[in-house]
Amino acid sequence: MIRYLIILVIGTLGINVLFAQIEPRKCATHLLEEQAIKKNPKIKEDFEASIQRIIQNRKLSRTTDYEIVTIPVVVHVLHPNLGLGIKQNLKDEVIKSQIDVLNKDFRKQNSDTTNTPSLFKSVAADTKIQFCLATVDPYCNPTNGIVRIANAKASYDVDLVDTLKKFSYWPSDEYLNIWITDLESGFIGFAKFPYGTSLPGLEDGNFNQDPRFDGVVIDYTTFGTTGASLKKNYNLGRTATHEIGHWLGLRHTWGDDNCGNDYCNDTPIQNTNTDACNRAQTCDGSSLAMMENFLDYTYDACMSLFTKDQTDRMRAVLEQSASRKSLIAKNSCAKIPETSYNPDFEGFENDTLQKYILPSPKSMIASIGAYGDEGSSFYIKSDTSFEIIQTPKLQLSNPRINYLNFDVALLNKSNQVPDGDLVISYQLGCSGAWINFVKFSAAQLVNAAGISQNLPIKTDWKNKLINLSLIKSGLIKLKFEYINRNHTNVELYLDNLLFSENKSSRLEITFDDSNKKLIFSPKHIGLKDLDVNIYSTEGKLVYEHSYSQISATTLTLTDIINPNEIYIVKATYDDQQYTYRFLYVQQ
Repeated sequence: MIRYLIILVIGTLGINVLFAQIEPRKCATHLLEEQAIKKNPKIKEDFEASIQRIIQNRKLSRTTDYEIVTIPVVVHVLHPNLGLGIKQNLKDEVIKSQIDVLNKDFRKQNSDTTNTPSLFKSVAADTKIQFCLATVDPYCNPTNGIVRIANAKASYDVDLVDTLKKFSYWPSDEYLNIWITDLESGFIGFAKFPYGTSLPGLEDGNFNQDPRFDGVVIDYTTFGTTGASLKKNYNLGRTATHEIGHWLGLRHTWGDDNCGNDYCNDTPIQNTNTDACNRAQTCDGSSLAMMENFLDYTYDACMSLFTKDQTDRMRAVLEQSASRKSLIAKNSCAKIPETSYNPDFEGFENDTLQKYILPSPKSMIASIGAYGDEGSSFYIKSDTSFEIIQTPKLQLSNPRINYLNFDVALLNKSNQVPDGDLVISYQLGCSGAWINFVKFSAAQLVNAAGISQNLPIKTDWKNKLINLSLIKSGLIKLKFEYINRNHTNVELYLDNLLFSENKSSRLEITFDDSNKKLIFSPKHIGLKDLDVNIYSTEGKLVYEHSYSQISATTLTLTDIINPNEIYIVKATYDDQQYTYRFLYVQQ
């Protein structure tokens, strides 16, 4: 550690008098580390070795500056059914004031940098780390970055972090999770140290591995700079600054031991933490303790800086810790919210329904389909590989969508046998990665009768079913692509996309074309309710009826509505949703 000459100033002596009545700062982060070290004595050593290696490699590369990075934040407000602004249920403006403090403290833009002793001004640093409240949630829906959870406990003990954090959590590789609650035993905050396969963590066991524990917990009385509940000496938002420093790999300046090591050469070695603003003693007795450091236990009013070596540690963590690196790369602050849909049917017959489909530039919607000119198909002609369609974000979980049924026709327009695949892939949440899900070969799609010279006829169409329940619940985007390996001249038609909860189970719906009857065949034993709603392709409700406590007997509807129209049936039976599409043609 660098040794400093003692420089006493009148302001320092005055501070000692002002804070004679000490209200100690209690941070629980080091206690969690102590528990981990008992299980694995090498975990601290491994972490520090990896940090120092990264810092040294950077110095050898002669890279002297850092780019500005932004960390997206979600604040989970946990409270026991309190009104807005009462105790834990902090108002939005309080939370926003805390983000403002973080940005000023980490960017060395805090006004109280003037209080930093001249001895330390040369090592005070702009970390070039800033923060924002998330603008999109994990499913790309718009958000203000604040989640309020009622029915939580009135207070939480540090040993029950798993209970607290599992109440509400967003992926820790995309967001910095901050939980606000009433902490017990006088603690005002604690943080999860960095972890990941590329950077050994400081905790061990499940606490280290489970990403749901990753984040920062702050007592509501020390969060933000406004509000009647703030503690007198912790009312400037520095508790969150302190704990996020831990979250980024910093240790307390006294190393949590008598003359301990914080692994930063530009912070003087001090014998213990600073109480209030009564400057601690240095271990050599000839230098000045840095009580202004955000990682000491000083009152908020006496904190003002991070150092250059602390900045190097935090940036090493952002560079190498798997979750921290991913969080920066995914940049949830810059993402644009996307609207999600609960689609029922295809949307090719009417413009109002085509919002469910995003055609590729080369494609078109034509009045060509399995049902003749009454319907429309999605159509594309090409001799190369091409993307057919993308859907917007589809909400799979509410109501639950398990299956996609669709019709497809692949017409061969050459003498060459087509060699290709219709590939369907999906994208989860806001992720940019497309994952191949299912594919159908050209041999499964093309009519084996020979070359098709005209538009698709009934025998050209193949009906396919995709089980979407194999994809985890939430928002997905689907993409249809045809991979043309031998550049055969083909035409691909897509029609009748139907999303439903059940493939077939307790209710079978069919349309008897010969007798013009819509048939409902319940399969469940006992008496169940059946609700039937029928819609036109424009989305207009044209028929509805509720049947109470019916037995497993067939029901038929005749003279349903107008002939020569396509209709969508939405039925609820035994609390499950069913979707069916049929064409009513007058002979």
